[in-house]
Amino acid sequence: MRLNFKTQTIIQSMTRPSHLLFIVSLFILLFCVAGCEDEDNPGGDTGDTEGQQQIESDTSAIFLYVPPDIWTLASVPNTGEFDYADASNNWATNYLRARVTAYSTGSFHPSGFADGNWGNSHYSRVVYASELGPLQTSGGAINPIVNTLNIAYFPKERGPYNFNVQGIDVAGKLTTPANSWAGIQRPLDYTDFEDTGIELISFWLLDPFLESGANPGTLYLNLGRVSEDVLKDGRISCETNLPVNGNPANGENTAWAFVSNDEIDAYDFETEATAEQQDLGLDGLDDDGEAVLYAEFLTAIQNERPAIYDLISADPANDNYRSPFDQDYWPEAANWTERVLHFKQSQGNSLDPLAEQTSFWRAYRPNCEDIDQDGNLQETEAFFEYRIPLEGNMQVGQNHIVEIRIDESETATVDGVPAKWYKFEIPIEDYDHAFGGINSFDDLPFMRVYLTDFSSQVTLRMGRFNLIRIE
Repeated sequence: MRLNFKTQTIIQSMTRPSHLLFIVSLFILLFCVAGCEDEDNPGGDTGDTEGQQQIESDTSAIFLYVPPDIWTLASVPNTGEFDYADASNNWATNYLRARVTAYSTGSFHPSGFADGNWGNSHYSRVVYASELGPLQTSGGAINPIVNTLNIAYFPKERGPYNFNVQGIDVAGKLTTPANSWAGIQRPLDYTDFEDTGIELISFWLLDPFLESGANPGTLYLNLGRVSEDVLKDGRISCETNLPVNGNPANGENTAWAFVSNDEIDAYDFETEATAEQQDLGLDGLDDDGEAVLYAEFLTAIQNERPAIYDLISADPANDNYRSPFDQDYWPEAANWTERVLHFKQSQGNSLDPLAEQTSFWRAYRPNCEDIDQDGNLQETEAFFEYRIPLEGNMQVGQNHIVEIRIDESETATVDGVPAKWYKFEIPIEDYDHAFGGINSFDDLPFMRVYLTDFSSQVTLRMGRFNLIRIE
């Protein structure tokens, strides 16, 4: 499993009381993944390779769903579908960005959260391993709880750093949701798929339309080199490089953000006190600073959308984090989908005051565009793209679906509707498009996942989301 924390940082964290809960939570997560998660691991041994787990005698799975906070806000895919995707310091790059939230769930149910609001939906209830069928393993205990990666997409909600005044209506919603997009991305531990024998992308997907009407859309997977430059200005935005303790700011403003001129020397907050000063999001600015840098946007809102000026000006970048478990903010009747709306936001996400009871949900990594932590900003777009149309009543043989499971058991049924799971197996060589001149599978350091074409909110609940290595 990729931890992305330097040894020195971990040692420092273990000596700070404020990070003790993180270490405990990390141990729990590692224990469950290594020895008792839905994919079996005989004897709790991860084998000879981190992040890899044997599921058959000649295959192994490389987890994509853990650790949950390794997934970060995606850069704009430069596929020709989104205008200004290759433009620098141009707000138009983000004009179609909607809101997305991604998180992992297993058996972690926070205290103080109403059971009815938590479990009375297919997209928030507990998922048991029996729903996805048995695994072919060599023995060992299997946790009955599946740790799913959940991607909640809100095509009508303005995404972070979207300053398109003409693209929002008088209620602050995006006017063309079917044209919107949003996504997440992560670095990969294994980049040479040819050498390591990675041949498949595999996952189970809970039918996204069990509780809604027709809402077809498209899921895209990108493998290869994808840009780390989320705020496209050619500079690395990284919270740990922001000034602290009144030190003079050695940096400058771009069209998007305040960025430091210093090289990155750490990817973890030094102390909780510095985190309170640096946890400002990718733009490196608090709300007051955003009001200055994005003054032109706020003026246009005041002139053309005055009814929502107070709403927009409270958080001009629309990047403020809000805990799903903040009972002072959320009404008691708010369902889980509503509560996660602000979870993936980058300002204030590392110091959740509710972390003591909900530590599994907290984002521990400082937000940084350099997601592979190599000290450089990857700006190249050269990747294979896999297109997966999603609609109701999909069939085996369609869109890489190899199996369908319907579970009518009590634990898998909500309001009389049984669970319906689709298993996707996508051969790495069966891509739909190759962008940026890519022509081999020996250098695929990133994965990007994004959604578009949906007209209303949709949640993709993915179980056993893995790369499959065939030996």
